[in-house]
Amino acid sequence: MKKLIAFCLFFASLFGFSFIPISPQNDLFSLNGIFRACFVTEEIVEADNVVETMNYNYVYVDKQDLSNYNEFDAEAIVLYFDSITKQELVKSLDMLVFKEEKIGEYEIIYGYTTKYKDFKLIDNKRVNVQIVETKNQLIAGFPMILTGF
Repeated sequence: MKKLIAFCLFFASLFGFSFIPISPQNDLFSLNGIFRACFVTEEIVEADNVVETMNYNYVYVDKQDLSNYNEFDAEAIVLYFDSITKQELVKSLDMLVFKEEKIGEYEIIYGYTTKYKDFKLIDNKRVNVQIVETKNQLIAGFPMILTGF
């Protein structure tokens, strides 16, 4: 019996690391070039910069304060970038790109990354990243941009 328990513990130690959940926000917040984030939630939030609407509350947070929101329960996270290119962001997300389109001055990319846990099904594909490049900035929404652009 002791040998069986020892074997199970050894086996678990070898393969158990792959089952440890990683906070997706921690992965997202480590991306280069973020200067601001917005958490979109249905919850009432007491914070300095909150925009309340009928459907959602939008909590805007500057980069230096992001570590305070690692466990924030949000319907979506929108990140604003100022010193990274679209191609660099796609690469750093290890993003599988499903669709690219241009609407007016906006270039929009839809895809999937393992750095964020939730997703939406679009055309039978898991999509959890939407990136928009405008003249002035780069915006990424997880799973989608719910703040407008």
